[in-house]
Amino acid sequence: MRTMAAKETAEAEVIQEFYFTAAEGAHGHDHITWRAHADAVGGGNNSPLHRIFVCVLLLRDGSTVTQSATFMVADQFDAVRGRGYARAAAIESLRKLLWAKAEQADGAVVLGAHALGMAPTEIRL
Repeated sequence: MRTMAAKETAEAEVIQEFYFTAAEGAHGHDHITWRAHADAVGGGNNSPLHRIFVCVLLLRDGSTVTQSATFMVADQFDAVRGRGYARAAAIESLRKLLWAKAEQADGAVVLGAHALGMAPTEIRL
């Protein structure tokens, strides 16, 4: 049985990275206006959406892998760590994806994301 792809192999597949919070994703270009309103009514950065970081990795073949990281407690919020956790999770998903592709290329039967211990929404091709 093949072992999972090395972290370096996964890193070599990444050509671009994108990061955003769930608040930024939910409110898009209106995010600045929304944040000003949230600050005015007392929501501000304490909103749970501000504590969810999303990492999108764009791969050489044009596909993407996404993952997120959440700070459950507002006091533990740290943007740098949040991005790092989300990226680490995305790289781990990519390693599993590369393993599955290699197994498939070898003629093995791949049962899908559930067999890899991931929810189907964690891999976006």
